[in-house]
Amino acid sequence: MRAHALPLRPLRNWPRLGVPATLALALVLFAGVFVLRMSDPNVDNGEGTLFLVPVALLGLRLGFRGGLAGALVASALVVAWGHNQQVHLTVTGYIDRGIAFLVLGALVGSFVDNRRRLEAEILRHYDASLDLLVTANLTGRFTRANLAWERTLGYSPEVMCPRAFVDFIHPDDR
Repeated sequence: MRAHALPLRPLRNWPRLGVPATLALALVLFAGVFVLRMSDPNVDNGEGTLFLVPVALLGLRLGFRGGLAGALVASALVVAWGHNQQVHLTVTGYIDRGIAFLVLGALVGSFVDNRRRLEAEILRHYDASLDLLVTANLTGRFTRANLAWERTLGYSPEVMCPRAFVDFIHPDDR
């Protein structure tokens, strides 16, 4: 059983995209940037850098492998654009763009994978602790409580988290 937790930051209140929705959004972004790129054969214009957005999105949601997959798709679309428009990019130009996509996808994806691993490790220690552990936000409300509270004092995390920590202080000690 896991410790009950409320959202820690306002950003966590944003709707989370599932994997299928993330993939669909990334494909729409790739297609939109590709269409934009096809309408402009000028190599010097920077709309090709917009491929970085779906690469980062896939890295953030799917981790390292998602970031690399997005980088490969972006690189393939740049090559397809170059051949379809008869644009004369040098081999170095293709390599530069591919490396930029791969570096972004790998960095964002590895950061996300590492953070998930660390969060899981911290949560495992938090849940297994016999000490009474609780986290509160700046408004004084509990955001997370481990199960030791229920074992020791009878307060379940579900009871504690919606309340302010002042509610648990004896009136004479306030």
